[in-house]
Amino acid sequence: MSVLTTDALPSALLLGVVTATGIIVGALLGAFAPLSHRAIVRAMSLVPGCFLLQPR
Repeated sequence: MSVLTTDALPSALLLGVVTATGIIVGALLGAFAPLSHRAIVRAMSLVPGCFLLQPR
């Protein structure tokens, strides 16, 4: 079990919000936009991929 420090809390919350937003946007695109599955997956994975590429 790991303990989350107060310094890491804002980053953890931000990553959680980004993930949830990607899921919601992907679900809305899938429901209302005439896009292929591949296009929706690309849109959902764009922001988390940018977070992984940013320097620390």
